[in-house]
Amino acid sequence: MSSKTPEELAEEYAFNIFGERYESLDSEEQFVYAQAVDAYVAAYKAAQDQLADADKVMPQWISVEDRMPEPDTCVLIRQDDTIWVSGFCNALKMWGHYENGETCAPTHWMPLPEPPKEEK
Repeated sequence: MSSKTPEELAEEYAFNIFGERYESLDSEEQFVYAQAVDAYVAAYKAAQDQLADADKVMPQWISVEDRMPEPDTCVLIRQDDTIWVSGFCNALKMWGHYENGETCAPTHWMPLPEPPKEEK
């Protein structure tokens, strides 16, 4: 991880494009240079914001000790080193997986993501 600020990284980026520092450029080049720096900083900060919100968007593994899914809801389940894509827990809190109908004892589960929207 870089210990440089977004502004310092943006200056390096702009220098690599122009091959010169801001002060040695003519006024038109300085304008474009400044726009490049501003765009880099804005993109850097937008990426940071997206990463900060990623845990709100990305499903996380949930321990079966913390919470159970709604009965008969298809979820991802993990038991030891195995992950089943189509696991379920019934109203009696018995786990199984649709792959072969066998019961299992997962330690964690995760909601399935929303299916893609079909284009019309």
